[in-house]
Amino acid sequence: MAFAITSCTSPATGVPSTTAPAATPAPSPAAPLAASEVSNVVLHSTALDRDMAMRVYLPKGYDGSRTYPVLYMIHGYGGNEGSWFNDMHLDRKADELINAGRIAPLIIVCPDVDNSYGLNTSPTDMYEDYLINDVIGYVDSHYRTIAEKPGRYIGGLSMGGFISLHLAFAHPELFAKAGGHSPALWLDDWSKGSSIRYMLYPSDEKRKERDPIQLAQTQDLSGIQVYLDCGLEDEYKFYEGSRKLQEVLESRGLPSQLHLNAGRHEGDYWTQNSQNYLLFYAGVE
Repeated sequence: MAFAITSCTSPATGVPSTTAPAATPAPSPAAPLAASEVSNVVLHSTALDRDMAMRVYLPKGYDGSRTYPVLYMIHGYGGNEGSWFNDMHLDRKADELINAGRIAPLIIVCPDVDNSYGLNTSPTDMYEDYLINDVIGYVDSHYRTIAEKPGRYIGGLSMGGFISLHLAFAHPELFAKAGGHSPALWLDDWSKGSSIRYMLYPSDEKRKERDPIQLAQTQDLSGIQVYLDCGLEDEYKFYEGSRKLQEVLESRGLPSQLHLNAGRHEGDYWTQNSQNYLLFYAGVE
């Protein structure tokens, strides 16, 4: 894959910021990073046959003497690879929690997924393959990652929550933790007629393959921890889908947690709860 990296300035520090699970880590920095970095990365996706962008957060102290868990955080509909950092300031929160010893140092990767819902929908729109093969393969071959299930987590907001849950449940061998933050889980009882719902589930067969709620009923999800949350004023009522999914997981004895909080379907809600997300993915007990 061709790639390019450019640095951007970390709003937290004001300093320049920057499936082949067994890929060889990239060369390490000459010295441990003095401050966290967020980098702009452009990779050529084989699955999509075009260049795609992502942001990569490296923690303070990142170097070649160890490997790091990776958290893939997916943006919502209308967002992009910068949303989690520019809008929700996830890098600042990660810095605070790492410095306080509350979470382990980790790599955070935010890929651009357009408005795709992360699915393979046509020969030119193979977004699931892009995420599973191109993005994970690139990250594991260019960074000092724990390139196996115990060190790989995935989460997302709204559309990104659908993507993270679908990918984790469809590929349970890849992820140890999955989070859906106001996840776009569309139910029949109120979303009939929704153009998005019919794009996602054009047939019953496709729904069985794609719907996280249905996948949770049939897939072997042992070894995956699931975190769900949603604002109780969410105008899309995604708290209903979150409740349904948690009921399914609970009925199967699978480890999951559901947090229904005050808040709407908006950036302020995810910003206010981002600390809890990071504590779930990388919290130090």
